[in-house]
Amino acid sequence: WDEDYHYGRGAYVTDAGRLTLKAMTVYHNREAGVLAEGIDTEASLIDGTVLDDMQRGAEMNFAVGAIAQAGAQLTIDNAAITNTKGAGVFLIGGASAILDTATIKGNAAAGVAVFDASLSMTRSRLSDTVGDVNVGLGFGLYVDHSKYGPATVEVTGSSFSGNLYGGIYVHGDNGSVSLIGNSISHHAAAQITDHLSMLGYGLLAENVCT
Repeated sequence: WDEDYHYGRGAYVTDAGRLTLKAMTVYHNREAGVLAEGIDTEASLIDGTVLDDMQRGAEMNFAVGAIAQAGAQLTIDNAAITNTKGAGVFLIGGASAILDTATIKGNAAAGVAVFDASLSMTRSRLSDTVGDVNVGLGFGLYVDHSKYGPATVEVTGSSFSGNLYGGIYVHGDNGSVSLIGNSISHHAAAQITDHLSMLGYGLLAENVCT
């Protein structure tokens, strides 16, 4: 990272570039472990790669394990994203991601956050998500169709457990979420203030979704 801790990404790929991390560890970077940006840009984490302990950057004040945005594609296959001080995976701006046998554990706010993007996830584990110091939350999977545009999400044969507020949160009615053969269990009940508590939802959907 630079001397003012503005950023210090592990890897940045753009302009239709291709990046594959195979059996590698990316550790303790600032802002993002991997950032993929732009149409025809691809980033792949495969064969035991681990992104761990990403820290906040001073300029944007966020941390994410892997980001795909502006049409980029992200693949996580038999790889892990753990202990990030923000979301494990963040998808926005027409990006797409494929997660297969991924472990997303101990991140903050959301294990995987999807806005106007698409996600296909199979045989993966999203667990132990905690609250973020700025935005709170604490969901395994967070999908928002309303903020930037509709998302398309398919999750099959995956598990959600031990997340702070719940396994899956979906907001908005313009996109689609398909859940087939998943396990959602053991989410904590959280006391937010003296007068407000969360029950530890398995699935929480707001403002009608399909």
